[in-house]
Amino acid sequence: MVQVTVPCGLILRGTVNMKHTRTNGFTLIEMVLYMGIFSLIISSIVGLAMVATAQRVKSQVIADVTYQGEALMSSMTQAVRGASSVTTPAQGTTNATLQLNTPYAATTPTIYDATTNGGVMRLRLREGVTPTTNYLSNSHVVLSNLSFSNNGLTNTKGSIKISFTLTYVNPNGRDEYNYSKNFFGGANLP
Repeated sequence: MVQVTVPCGLILRGTVNMKHTRTNGFTLIEMVLYMGIFSLIISSIVGLAMVATAQRVKSQVIADVTYQGEALMSSMTQAVRGASSVTTPAQGTTNATLQLNTPYAATTPTIYDATTNGGVMRLRLREGVTPTTNYLSNSHVVLSNLSFSNNGLTNTKGSIKISFTLTYVNPNGRDEYNYSKNFFGGANLP
């Protein structure tokens, strides 16, 4: 019990509650702790999202290079299998150009070679005496090391070994776009 004396001589008696009542809210330490935990969670989520995006892009790059390489190889081996003779490369030699004669005048000669188009080395196909140029590889990949070897035996029409490298175009030097693959194949003339 607390007794208070007032200057007039009156004495007041009663109890005074001296307890501290807390207001709703957070202390500064709690706020700093919560912000730290929140920042850690958000940075982890953002980091995982960035890794997942980079992996998705890398998978697309690999698929694009692989698809392009297989399509180019298929086109060239089918042309060799349908040809009646090989002009270039000569038997026992290697060349960067493949020239075939076909049973059809409209597609003789059929020529595969590499040329620069739009700043990118691409595989080119030309058919016939007045050929139109067809680019078989797209501008997302760079063709290099194109090689045709005629390994045919004497008294045969020829056996062509094909090799080339495709590299994904990466103008910004980003790691997920760095990818290169070598392709090898071959076909015999009928």
